[in-house]
Amino acid sequence: MRKRYLAIVPLIVGLFASFAWCESAEYSHLQLGDQYLEQGKLVKAISEYKEAIKKNPKDATACHNLGLAYYHSGETKQAIKYYKKALRIDPDNFSTYRKIGFAYDRLSKYKQAIKYYEKAVEIKPDDPMTYYNIGVAYGFLRQHKQAIKSYEKALEKDPNYASAYNNLGFSYTQLGRHEEAIKYYEKALQIDSLKDNAYYNIGFANSELNRHEEAIKYYEKALQVNPNYANAYYHLGAIYRESGQYQKAEKNDQIAKKLFKISDAPNMSLVTNFSERRSTLGLSILPPRGEGWCIVQSPYGGLNFAKLQDMDAHTYGCKIVIIPLDVDEKEVIFSSPNEFLQDFKKKEIDVDKKRFKDVESNYNLTSRFGAYCVEYQVKCRDVKYRDKDNTPLIMKMHGYCFIHPKDPKYRVEIEYSERGASEEFTPSFEKIGNKFIDDLIIEE
Repeated sequence: MRKRYLAIVPLIVGLFASFAWCESAEYSHLQLGDQYLEQGKLVKAISEYKEAIKKNPKDATACHNLGLAYYHSGETKQAIKYYKKALRIDPDNFSTYRKIGFAYDRLSKYKQAIKYYEKAVEIKPDDPMTYYNIGVAYGFLRQHKQAIKSYEKALEKDPNYASAYNNLGFSYTQLGRHEEAIKYYEKALQIDSLKDNAYYNIGFANSELNRHEEAIKYYEKALQVNPNYANAYYHLGAIYRESGQYQKAEKNDQIAKKLFKISDAPNMSLVTNFSERRSTLGLSILPPRGEGWCIVQSPYGGLNFAKLQDMDAHTYGCKIVIIPLDVDEKEVIFSSPNEFLQDFKKKEIDVDKKRFKDVESNYNLTSRFGAYCVEYQVKCRDVKYRDKDNTPLIMKMHGYCFIHPKDPKYRVEIEYSERGASEEFTPSFEKIGNKFIDDLIIEE
């Protein structure tokens, strides 16, 4: 942070005294703002920084720190406004570029985030964290090959960057290359043996490779490091149920439910403000109504909400996901809505046939979200998840897939889903799901 040195000379009067008083007042407001920011008193910090800016509108430090205070208070758009003001005054500030990237990440505007992270890299090309952040943003955009390149850059700068190894493994997992993924997760653990999500990720990769004993071993290691890792309990329950060990499955399910409800899982946070819109790449949505909903962190560019009911393995989901329309990095262009419909049907049909049985589906073109818009309904048996009697659970989905109204290089999927035993399904959730879709708006 910039330092100012103010000489205090007694008995100076007139214009010089007036100038010194203004300079001192500005510095005082800046100092007070910094103190309040450190103490977490964000409202007071914002007030002091604004006063400092009134005294000197060209104070880049005050603008930057006001952006930081707004960011921590959850007012992300205001944060970006003042960060950008700071950059107009000081266009070579690495930290401000990176913080704008953080802010756009929070708004799920990952393309903008990447733009500012890349500006930061131009100023400071040896900073591994910025390359790491670029990788995370590409991961949310589901551009995993680009994410891999960014994580590799981060590791060139810092070969001991455990989180970069972990996320590199995650990108390979998303590409279905589980053996390579495990190799990078293990490197993360060599550097940081307390990295619970690396143990969990190795468990998940082994589960996908049907190596269930190995999966159990690593899920349990994740729980040794973090006893509140809800997803580890959840997947342990699924493996035990699949192998017929119903008592163990029930025990892990019950722990997972409690943890999901109190939202201690690293990838979930409880929804507390149902009136606050959540934004993702130019679209925004209200959370589904009702207690017990959690926001689930996802590797994709979207918003995922989940809720576990009291009954065994009965889950609700609402999501909006933004997916790039690219094949080998070339933009896909549809000549007609019907061609878009056929392309979507191919993607939906290409599912894990070992897991999803007796798939019933219905797809229709509609104009609800534009000319290139498909309404779909899917029902199937999910044999990976079963009830106490080892009966596969029913999965129902209803949603829309359409070309992004602001950016035609993306398609959008917005849907609600329910999984459980057939007797558990209720019409009340259908109303919640439809309201979730109705609340979608296109941001200006």
